[in-house]
Amino acid sequence: MCTLNKTARCKTLRHAFILVDVMIALFVLAIGLLPVATMLIASRNLSAKAQYQTEAVNLCQQQMETLRSQSFSGLVAIAAATSGASTVFPIPSSPMPTTLTTQYPNITFLGQYSVNILNTSPYNSTHQLARIITTVSWEQMGSTTPLGSYTLDSDIAEGLNVDQN
Repeated sequence: MCTLNKTARCKTLRHAFILVDVMIALFVLAIGLLPVATMLIASRNLSAKAQYQTEAVNLCQQQMETLRSQSFSGLVAIAAATSGASTVFPIPSSPMPTTLTTQYPNITFLGQYSVNILNTSPYNSTHQLARIITTVSWEQMGSTTPLGSYTLDSDIAEGLNVDQN
């Protein structure tokens, strides 16, 4: 307890306790906010991955629709020209959202498709079957390992208008 002759010293002690209290409160707050900051960073990374995956799905579907719009003889010609090997298809920059390209400029999308003609269809032994596979992967500029990929496949039977997926 403070008396009149010790007033200045008591005020100094009260200020010292307040400073220690503030320091402890800041320390506890920092310890509490650290997991929140970590969670925000992880959430941003997952959100970016979801954006890439959504864009890859859209690009795969666009290429699949382009190939499926071909006649069966056109698919046979594509398969003969490529010998069933994967063919790179261009990824247009116009359908990609500008927010994706400006926010993550170091990511590139790569697209490939293959068309194989099977002599007999598991659905109908008298018809041939065209198997179309499209894949879009994305990678960081300068990297050789893809960060992720999405594959879509479709079977189209000769003479049938129904997708045999």
